[in-house]
Order: sequence, then structure tokens, then C-alpha cells
Amino acid sequence: MSHPAGLPLTAANPREEPAMQPPPGEEAHVTNRSDEQRFFYLCITVATIVPGVLLLIRLYTKARLMKKVELSDYLVTLSFLFFLSMCIEGRWILSEGAGVHMWNLQLKYYIGMNYYMYIFQILYSPTIVFVKLAILLQYLCLLAPTKQVNPVMFVTARVMIAVILVYYTISTCITTFACNPRERIWNPLITEYQCLDNTIGILFTCLFNIVSDLIILALPSRAVWKLKIPLKKRISIILLFATGLFACIANAVMIVYVLRMSGDHADVTYNTAWAGFWLLAEISLATVVTCLISLPKFVEVHGKWFKTAFSNLSRPLIISLTRLGGSSSSSSAPRSFSSSSGRFNAKDTTVSADLLPSSSHHGVVVMDDGPNKNGSAARLVYDPTMMSSTGGWNNNDSPYALRDNVVSPAVVYHHHQGANDPNKTIQVQTRVE
Repeated sequence: MSHPAGLPLTAANPREEPAMQPPPGEEAHVTNRSDEQRFFYLCITVATIVPGVLLLIRLYTKARLMKKVELSDYLVTLSFLFFLSMCIEGRWILSEGAGVHMWNLQLKYYIGMNYYMYIFQILYSPTIVFVKLAILLQYLCLLAPTKQVNPVMFVTARVMIAVILVYYTISTCITTFACNPRERIWNPLITEYQCLDNTIGILFTCLFNIVSDLIILALPSRAVWKLKIPLKKRISIILLFATGLFACIANAVMIVYVLRMSGDHADVTYNTAWAGFWLLAEISLATVVTCLISLPKFVEVHGKWFKTAFSNLSRPLIISLTRLGGSSSSSSAPRSFSSSSGRFNAKDTTVSADLLPSSSHHGVVVMDDGPNKNGSAARLVYDPTMMSSTGGWNNNDSPYALRDNVVSPAVVYHHHQGANDPNKTIQVQTRVE
């Protein structure tokens, strides 16, 4: 493991010294914190939550809705558990000074950061292996269950699985035992050692990831294009798989930062944060791509529930807007309204004004019966805070009830259940004007 030149190895107490002398025009301000670390902490949180939620949706869909849990589900779950460990390590790496320029960071923090980076790199291999195997097994299950269905994908996917397993096994061994003694990997104060150049291994891994990702992304395109489904759906599926291209971009950008971390005067600690950011982005995106395939089934089953939940969450805002709008439109609320079945006046309901409650109520006006015998406006209103979809004329707990002194915007759709209905209930589809 190579460390940059210029480390204060000969100082009386080197651990307390800045890890590097500042370049010309810069001054050292000893700290292990920087403003950019807030951004990295936020990114780690987002990179954990988004794939985590999608993974839960995938597992729920496969286990409860489809009643079919496959090997790929276990693999992507294992990958995410390793990914969570990487995110924890990432936070520790930041706490030791990643994202801080080396001339501002004491050597003791540089050593601590390298130690957590060492564990971070070891965790990377199983994390990326499991998610890539999950994607390939998913392809085989959906598009090439037998060799006769899709011989190209059937063979290529299996070859890729073997290559990925072999490569990352070798890569993990090299990363783990890159130096003798191993402590030299993170501690530059060890002066007697033998090490491999870890930078070359990281760069080769980035190139391997780009090539393997492109092959994995290209595999389903031909099979999906041959599916007998509408063109729009085929394009949507291909675009879904194509989101994995961002993982390739992440690897390409990471190469840039790995190169910046090499050299005798490299700002290792600052560039480590950005290299880790793109590495976590790669795995997070791969997990998202793997889990998005289960999303359509979940939406198909629970889409209506989400619409209802969104409606419930938006009720306070709707009611507030209704009240604000109603205060300026009470005098212009229509006495009757139209629908596809014709005009419908409140007098057709034969409801006595004696049944009207005396308290005012804010809601959405369904119809207006004009002044009642007490001189107030008798109106049937729809209260979106109530849960039931229909209710009796005299049932104050229903979402539809006769009220007086209501000031609200009007709505334009209705459906009358019939004059012989003993409850004289109605169903209303409302639209606030």
C-alpha cells in the first residue's frame, strides 16, 4: 500500500502533526471537519433509504402478492445488508477526516481513515457480487428459463456469473493481503514492509465493473424487444434496465478520483470522500434497478390504496383552501347545479328545513336549497374529513349532511339514488371550482 510522500514520519510526535505540508498559497488549519462532509452524510442517508424502501417493496411483492421468493431475492437482500455495513463504515471514514484536505488533517486521523477504508474495500466485493448475481438470475428467470427460450442470454448470463465470482474472489484476497505486515495498509508509520500497489487493483476493478455492467445491461434488450407487447411498454422496460448506465458513469468518475489519490503529493483524504461517494452511488443504483422490476405489480395491487392515502394526507390542505375560497364566494354559490343527467335542485329532495342543524359547517357545497324558513341557506355539503362514501340526509356523521350558513365553493357533479330511497342518500363526485 503506497502512501503519499511528505508525511511527518520523522517528527517527534508524528501522529499529532498535519499529514502533509500545505501547498503554496495554502495555510494549514488543523481539523478533521469540513463543510462538504454534510453533503456526504446526506448522500449516505439517501443512498440507504431509497434502495431500502424499494427492497422492502420487492420482498413484500414477491412473498405476499406473488407467493414466490427466489434465490435472487435472497441475494439482493444479502447485498443490501453488506451495503448497510459499507454505509456505516462510510460514516466512520468521514468522522476520521475524509473530505478534509490532508494539510489540515492530523496524521492520527489519516491513519484511522485508512483503517476504515481498508474494511470498506473488503466489504465492497461481496456487496457488488450479490447484487450483480441477483440481476443476472432475475434475467434468467424472466427471459431465459430454458436454453430453448433464449440461448444467448442463457449461456452469457451463466458465463458472467462465473467470471464475476472468480474475479471478485481474487480481488478480495488481494485487497485483504496487499501488505506484509497488513497494518502497513493503513499505517504509514510501519517502515519495514512489502506491499502490492493497491491503486492498480482499484483501477482494474473499475474497468471490470464498467465492462461487466455494459454486458449485463445489454443482455435483456434483445429479449425484451422480441416480446409481444405494445411498443411503448417495450421501450419502458428497456429504459428501466438502462438506468443501470448510471452505475457505469459512477465507475468512470471514480477512476478520476482514484487517479487523484495516487502520487507523492496526492490529497488522499479529500479525494477519498468523493471516490467513496461514487462507489456507494454505484451499488445503490444497482440495487434500485434490481428492485424496480417488482414495482409495477405492487402498484397494480396497491395503487388504489396509495391514491386513497394521498387523498387523506391532502384533506387538511383541501379543506383549508375550501374555507379560504368560500369566504369570498358565499354570495355567488349557485342555487342548483348541472350534471350529465340534467339539472337537479335541492327542492327535489323534499327535505324539511326543520331537520337542518343550526350550527355552521365548512365543506364543499353539493347543492343549495335557498333560504329555509329560518332565513338561512340550506345546503347539502360534502365533508372530506368523514370516512364513509355515502350517508343519510339526517346522519350528521356521514360525509354528506344538510347544513346551514355554509360558505364554500360549488361543485358540479352528482348522482341521485332515487326518490324512493328511504335514506335519501346520494353519491357525489366533487370538483372544487
